[in-house]
Amino acid sequence: MKECILVSAFGTSNIEGYEKQFKPFLEKIKEEFSIDSFVGFTSNRIIDKLKDDRVKSLEDKIEEIKALEYEKLILVKLVLSDGKENRKIDELINKNKINFKEIIVTNPILSYKKDFIENCLTSDKCTILISHGREDGLIDKISDDFKFEIEKNYDNLKYLSLNRKEESKNVIENLLSIGINNVKFKPLLLTKGYHFSKDIYSEKDESFKKIFVNNNITVEEVNFGLLEDGKFIEFIINKISKLI
Repeated sequence: MKECILVSAFGTSNIEGYEKQFKPFLEKIKEEFSIDSFVGFTSNRIIDKLKDDRVKSLEDKIEEIKALEYEKLILVKLVLSDGKENRKIDELINKNKINFKEIIVTNPILSYKKDFIENCLTSDKCTILISHGREDGLIDKISDDFKFEIEKNYDNLKYLSLNRKEESKNVIENLLSIGINNVKFKPLLLTKGYHFSKDIYSEKDESFKKIFVNNNITVEEVNFGLLEDGKFIEFIINKISKLI
């Protein structure tokens, strides 16, 4: 059966991000599995901004794959939780079920909970995990379950999201109450985009870093995205290997 791997993600705001992060990731997958591999972005805004033939929407990439007569599609979701990007992927998969003999899809990353934590996130130092969160403000069960897993079983991990910045107050109060005044920030973002410089590490008072520093907690910065994290890449490759 002719098969291929299709990686789906929100996108990257510049072509350099594609060349330095997504392209090497695809090459790693091809090297590991000797299967044709592609990437499609779910953000039409990103596609319109880049205007580059190297970057295609997920919908257009699926159409290309159909035209190339692949029969089995292995779709790798590089989304963390159950936001609109995940729903868009699911809608496209359901729409195209009749066009392939078989479609296999990985789960959103945070849904792997303990597996993801143990393989990618554990640290000897108290670590603040920062994800994007849902833009629409609705309940995200996958993200909430992941947060509960951390709170229940991992004392040196804390979970925050960009759309719930106010929760940092409770985290800071908890850390100071147990004598912790030095932490590491670990962004759960695929690429090092504007969220790094604007929302997380900016010197403006509303950034996560300044909120912690202004409360006398020093911050060690992890300044790269998940697609530059060897542990994360191996984690995803392991998930793909179980589908092939």
